Amino acid sequence: MFNDQEKGHILSCKRKIKELVHIKGIQPMEGAIIAGGIFTSLLRGETYKDIDVFVLDNFQYVMTKNSIIQNNSMYLTKDNPNLVSVFLDDIQAVNTIFTKYTKREEVVNNFDFVHCCVSYDFDRLYISRKAYDCIMSRKLVANNKVIVNDYRRQKFLKRGFNEDIGI
Repeated sequence: MFNDQEKGHILSCKRKIKELVHIKGIQPMEGAIIAGGIFTSLLRGETYKDIDVFVLDNFQYVMTKNSIIQNNSMYLTKDNPNLVSVFLDDIQAVNTIFTKYTKREEVVNNFDFVHCCVSYDFDRLYISRKAYDCIMSRKLVANNKVIVNDYRRQKFLKRGFNEDIGI
């Protein structure tokens, strides 16, 4: 599936995310995953904006001490009934997103674009061939066309992604 160079690249990304978990004081626990754009940034050697920690149907998750409910939490959760609330730690740049999802796969299956469909469960890094190729080639491919909105589409186009004809 991946050649040796790509495997090394992916393992390097896994080491970086493990280091960030430690540095940022993110609580590794069953029922929580890191997913989304951080992996695009890490794999491309770019500066990341924030880390999204998705809490799977577990409201006992311990957040960093600086976390406050995000002002636009209602906006972020209104289009997805499986998102409960979003907390942001501005100091550590960590978003904690409480969900009704019970499985890691449910989170990534509901992302809008393929390059966002990478996740880490504090043990294993999950990345598909398609996601890796989209990240490395900056190809904007819909994962779930129903939830693709123009704001997100424009955001990635401005960041240098090339639109796939299927969107």
